[in-house]
Amino acid sequence: MYFIAIRKFGLLFYSIFLLNLMLYSCSKVNNSIAEEIVIAKKTPYTQGDSITTQMKFINRIVDFGELSQDTVVYACYNFVNVGDQILIINDVRPDCTCTGYTISNKHVSPGDSATIKLEFNTANKYGNVKIYSVVNANTSAKLYNLILKANILSSKNI
Repeated sequence: MYFIAIRKFGLLFYSIFLLNLMLYSCSKVNNSIAEEIVIAKKTPYTQGDSITTQMKFINRIVDFGELSQDTVVYACYNFVNVGDQILIINDVRPDCTCTGYTISNKHVSPGDSATIKLEFNTANKYGNVKIYSVVNANTSAKLYNLILKANILSSKNI
């Protein structure tokens, strides 16, 4: 009987301990999330902001002509912030996994320019190829298409 009473008391004590632990840790998580939200609201020019500017691409199409298979080429797309706010490149999405990208500067001041560099791998490609990449920025147009063209020659035709 004494053993059963200690066991029930231990189980009750353990349950209360776990409940307090959960409540304390949840309040800490909620406070840190609230602090992050306040910090994010104070940070200027986040992706969700309605501040827009204007950008102009110097070139939107790069045509490599004829390329051999198993070649890696790089296409550079230059653009200028022609607006009066900071230009933010939120995202670049090539439509093929054979294409990667880098951006020289994701935050471009008014009057400054930057470059989006696409890396295209011709492995397992053949014939006329067009790779589209969509650029999302804080501009009124929101989306811009970049096009990479090439005629991939079979290794037998080279």
